[in-house]
Amino acid sequence: MSLPPVERNRRAPAAVLEQSSLVIRRRLFTVARSYAVFRLLAPRWYAREPLDALLARQPREQRSMPDELPAIERDVLRVESLLARVRFVPGGCLYRALARYALLRRRGHATSFVLGIHAEGLEQPGHAWVEVDARPFAEAEDVSRYRVTFRYPPREKDGSLRP
Repeated sequence: MSLPPVERNRRAPAAVLEQSSLVIRRRLFTVARSYAVFRLLAPRWYAREPLDALLARQPREQRSMPDELPAIERDVLRVESLLARVRFVPGGCLYRALARYALLRRRGHATSFVLGIHAEGLEQPGHAWVEVDARPFAEAEDVSRYRVTFRYPPREKDGSLRP
């Protein structure tokens, strides 16, 4: 015996929500797992090749959805808080930025890797961070205190990123 059309329509949204929730959880798990792997491999990558060659090797895929960026940021910050407790994972902004750059490029975002020196001079430590659409991504540090010394990919004269 089949249900009346109205009854069928009431049940459909719950099934759709449950299925979409499962898809979202899988996607977020994939993002978190990928970031953790990139974060663990970043020191090896950096030791094997020059920075510009390493960054050029990261592919940019076209599968990104603009609204997924906050979810990626949340997952990256969660994984970073877990990895901070693991002794054998080297800390520091350079490896964090390399892993973020690799993840975001592979998720299809227009991403820049940036290095800067402190505006007060060389006595202060430098910093590495990642920008998406010219804004720092998941960055607790105030990057306006730094003068950019390296950016990949470089910007065109009009301010847009080179592909």
